[in-house]
Amino acid sequence: MWFGGMLLWMALFWVGVIALAIWVASLLFPRVPAARPSPREVLQARYGVIVLAIWVAGLLFPRVPAARPSPREVLQARYARGELTRVQYEETLNVLTGRKEEGR
Repeated sequence: MWFGGMLLWMALFWVGVIALAIWVASLLFPRVPAARPSPREVLQARYGVIVLAIWVAGLLFPRVPAARPSPREVLQARYARGELTRVQYEETLNVLTGRKEEGR
């Protein structure tokens, strides 16, 4: 049942894509040369092609948000590279975790 439903939606999607391509082609290349499309129709067809291209590009190259390291990971990386001393690391870690410093 699930596979059949997916197959139906996939077929409908591709029929829609083909119908849209035929519609855009009919606007861009009319059959009768004497019946020239109005400038507005040509502009609409061009905008349609641009919107279609942007939509397809969005499908092919989706935006993936860059993974940002957490503040704790940044702190650990800086300590591992030797940019922080152990005391600085522990103090900053206490600030990040909200713990009060002991012994002061």
